[in-house]
Amino acid sequence: FLLIFLLGSGALINFTQQTSEEKKDVILENRPEFCKIVIPEADSCFKHTETAPHYRAYQTDISTREKTLLGLVFITTETTPHITGYAGKIKIIVGVDLKGKITKAHIISHSETPRFVRKLNAFMHQFRNKNVQDSFELNNDVDAMTRATVTSRAITQAIKESLELVAAPYLNVQM
Repeated sequence: FLLIFLLGSGALINFTQQTSEEKKDVILENRPEFCKIVIPEADSCFKHTETAPHYRAYQTDISTREKTLLGLVFITTETTPHITGYAGKIKIIVGVDLKGKITKAHIISHSETPRFVRKLNAFMHQFRNKNVQDSFELNNDVDAMTRATVTSRAITQAIKESLELVAAPYLNVQM
C-alpha cells in the first residue's frame, strides 16, 4: 500500500508541475507582452494551431481600431520539439516580419552548461535580420559558439526548421 501511495503521490506532483508550466505559457499567450519580446511594435497576439503552432502579432490603429498584421511569432519547442541541445530542449521565441525576415530570436529557457554558453546573447543576436531564404549553415552564415557546437547546431536547426514550417506557408515566402 505504501508503495502505491508513494507512486501515486509522485505522479500527482509531476502532474501538478506540468500543469503549472502549461498555465504559465497560457498566461503569456494572447498578451501583447509575449509577442513584444520579438516584435516590439505588437499590441496584441493570438495563437493559431493550424499545421504549425504560431502566434500572429498585430498592431491596432487607435483611431479606427483596425488591426494590422505585423508578423508571426513561434516557439521552437512547439514547432520542432524533436530538436534538442547538448543538455535538453532549448526554448526559443522567434519573431518574423511579413517579408520573412527575423525581427529577433530570444532564448526563453535552456539546460545547457552555463560555462559553455557564456556568449549566448551574442550568438542569438546574429539571427536578427536573417531571411527565411538564408542557408542557416553553421560556420558559414551562422558563427558557432566556441566549445558549444552541439548547442549552436541545435539552435540554428530549430530556428531554420521552424521558419520552414511557419513562415514559408503562412507568409507565402519562397524557400
